[in-house]
Parts: sequence; structure tokens; C-alpha cells
Amino acid sequence: MTTQKHHPCSPSVLYRRELCPGSMRMEQDLPDIPNDASIRGIMMHDIVSKKILNPYFCIEPGISADDSELVQDMIRFHESRLHLTEGEKTFVEEYLDYKKNNDVLFFGTCDVLILHPNTECAILIDWKTGRTPVDEAEDNCQGAAYAIAAMQRYKLLFCTVIFFNPTIHQKTEYTFENSDALRWNIEKIIERANDPDAPCIPGEKQCLYCKAALHGTCPAFRGIATELYEVAKRQPLEMISTMPDSTLVDVVEKGKLISKFSDAAEKELKERCEKHGEVCGYFLKEVSGGREADDLKGLWGMLKPELNQDDFLSCCKVSIPSLEKAFIKASGSTVKLGKERFADLTADCITEKPARKMLAKVKGEK
Repeated sequence: MTTQKHHPCSPSVLYRRELCPGSMRMEQDLPDIPNDASIRGIMMHDIVSKKILNPYFCIEPGISADDSELVQDMIRFHESRLHLTEGEKTFVEEYLDYKKNNDVLFFGTCDVLILHPNTECAILIDWKTGRTPVDEAEDNCQGAAYAIAAMQRYKLLFCTVIFFNPTIHQKTEYTFENSDALRWNIEKIIERANDPDAPCIPGEKQCLYCKAALHGTCPAFRGIATELYEVAKRQPLEMISTMPDSTLVDVVEKGKLISKFSDAAEKELKERCEKHGEVCGYFLKEVSGGREADDLKGLWGMLKPELNQDDFLSCCKVSIPSLEKAFIKASGSTVKLGKERFADLTADCITEKPARKMLAKVKGEK
């Protein structure tokens, strides 16, 4: 067992090394920058691990009701993949490394590994809790890396990798085969990342969580921010409608790329204003945080002498996913049956909103 906490080419960052080989060099020795999403994800991962190891473990009161229900979804999903056969083993937070010629090329910690007796295949589950979908398992570097490490350690022929995210209802799985081509692809990504002259190739996906981008120390990332600023100064907004397609796409992609950096800069400016009062002409102005009703039933009781029920209900909004979860929990049925019954009972009251259109990239395009 190594004492190093994170490997620079661990499975979770391997996609970054593939898209931007120079990112490993740029991130070296930089501290992590935690955010609300990462803190929430770590907490939920920790609770799920403890619940799998000890079904009687009580979920901490600090977690929200919605996240507590998502944790239960993850526990139920894990249980659905068990065969419950004698000798079956479940490993949680399992350390896996991959070696070539006795040298460790990478290591990482997988969330769940299920080994079935008398088989040459394992199931590996990776929990996701964010709002951004991951690549499909078949094309996922993280899954492939965990698969070859598990197959090497346990002498398996196959490894089924599953990414499960209850937050956005994503489940994608693929069974990797212990092949030379699979190992070669992963080894090549690591080889390119270890090249001292590996290029920095900025892009929305690889820069999103890159520490060098978040710290603003990557020259390639800084160059894009400067370039976009210069374009914005030169091009009035009216010129956007006349931009060539390639220029428009370039501006959109680069704008997405620096938006997270801009948000982090604004957060830092607010913190400095909080501390010093005024920073270069900026100060914190207090505005209303809005109003909300904590007790709808009590509110209705106070207003109903003058307000009829239809008018009151027309001002209320319901979260359909939260209502569905509450119904399933109250009914005591399985998630699948509960959702089916909820859909049947509410068919005349709930309508689908018009489909939204969002930009998507052609698969295979860089």
C-alpha cells in the first residue's frame, strides 16, 4: 500500500491526461480547491460506504432530505447487483493499482468492487453525484483504467464497470475484456502525460476541474482568457450575428471554458470585500434574499377567509421529482413499482413540459 494520497494519473483524472497531456505537469504540487459540489460528493460517498459495510449505520443529520434519499437510491442499486451467493465478496473503497514490469503506472480507489465466486468477472461501481453526465462507460477512461487494474489484481477475464448517478438518473455500464488493446490505450495516455514536453491543450471538459486552470497558473488557459477578452473589446455585440460559423463556435467554447474561472474570481472578490469593506471601488451591497413559506398548510389557514383554494393553489409550485420520492417512500414499494404507480395515479394532473433544445457536440469531435 502506498502512502501517496493521489496518483497524478489516477483513473479519475485520466480523461484530463488524455485530452490535455500537459495537465499533469501543470497541476504538479498545486493544492485542491474544494467547492460545495465536491464537498457534497465526498460526504455522500462516505455515507454510502458506511451503509454498505454496516446496514445499521445511521445517516448523519447534516445531510439534506433529498441527498439522504439519493443515498438510499445508491444503496438499493448496490443491492440490486448482488447475487447473494455463498462466497460473494463486496469491497468498499478498494485500492487498485496497475503495474507494468513491476512498476506501478497508476493507482486509485474504486467505490465498490463485487467479486462473485467461481467466475472470471467482477462488477465495479463508481458513484457520481454531480449534475454533469459522465462519458458512457464504453468510452470512459476512468472505467477502463479501473477495469484493467481489477482484472490484473484478481486475474479476471472481464470486468463490468457501472457509473451510477441518482442525481441526474444516469446509469451506464460496459463489460471490459482483458485485452492487449485496452491496456495499450491506457499505457499510451500515461506515457504521453509523462513526457516533459507534453502539450497543454485547453478545452471545456479538461479545464473544468483542472487545478492549474482554477489557480490560473496554466499559460494555455490564461492565453484563452486574454484572447477572448481582446475579441470582446474589438467585436461589438451586434457583430455576433455576422460571425463565421467557425468563429462563433470558437467564441462559445472559449466562453464556457473561462466561465468557471470568472465565477471563482467573483467569489474571491466578494470574500475580500467581506474582509476589507471595499476593494478597488467594489463593496458588498445587501439586497433582499426573497421570501418563502415554511408552512403551506398554516399559510392557507390564515388566508382562506379572503382567498379561495383555486387562487391559493395557482400560486404554489410543486417539485414533481420530490413529490414522486415522497410518494414512493410513503407507499413502501420498490422504486420501480412506486414510480409506475405514481405515474398512473397522476397521469391526468401532470403534463410533460415542452422539450428544451441544448447544444450537443457530434460524437468523436474534439
